[in-house]
Amino acid sequence: MFLKARDRIKKFYSLIAETDVLVKNERYEDAIGLYNEVNKAYESIPISMRTEALSQNLDRLNRELILYLKIKEIHTLISNKNFSRIDEMLEYIKMLIFKLKEQTPKPISLIKFGEDKYRYYGEMYKVEREKDLFNKKYERIKEAIIKGDIKRATLLFEDLKLKFKDVEKYGKALDLYGKLEQIRNKIENPETIKHKGVEYYNNKKEHVKEKIIEKKEVVNEKTVDEELSEIHKLLKENDVSNAKRLFKRL
Repeated sequence: MFLKARDRIKKFYSLIAETDVLVKNERYEDAIGLYNEVNKAYESIPISMRTEALSQNLDRLNRELILYLKIKEIHTLISNKNFSRIDEMLEYIKMLIFKLKEQTPKPISLIKFGEDKYRYYGEMYKVEREKDLFNKKYERIKEAIIKGDIKRATLLFEDLKLKFKDVEKYGKALDLYGKLEQIRNKIENPETIKHKGVEYYNNKKEHVKEKIIEKKEVVNEKTVDEELSEIHKLLKENDVSNAKRLFKRL
């Protein structure tokens, strides 16, 4: 039993050494693929022989691979404009990097990778968040223009210009410039906005009219059905004169 346990410990350290090489060579996906084997090797060692050194090696590998996975996750969150957890995620990545710097041996290439990605995604997050706010303001101005609300569109445009500057300071505002100029041209031509407003409310009025007509048609159909039912009832009762009177009303 003792020799068998020693063999298991040897296998664990062999797998740890293999993953260390993969991490050093920045083959993080391959290291993740090997992790299940590493964990199984650790679990196969009798609890009484799981030394602190064994546990520390597994914990070290966990931190290294979690850092890589969190960096992948933050990329997905930013790409999907899911900003609610980004601050928390960046802080967690920062903490993991700090822990990796304290451990022995230090995964130098992974630490550098983590620090580079931390800066990169930290800036990307700021830019994408500001762009998202710009686009939301842009949509609100478009809505005001459609409704012909010149005053509101003009006020919101001032906010839009400020938000454009917030993005511009990162040198990433080129794709928003067209939207800014499109709104500027409409604001500087208030007659266009007035025309849009008239068109919007006319369309709304027509829509309401159609709804009223539809409602009337439903009511009329219902009335006709009710009166035909009443005629049928009168005829069954041989009340021909009243049946004729109702029939003429249809």
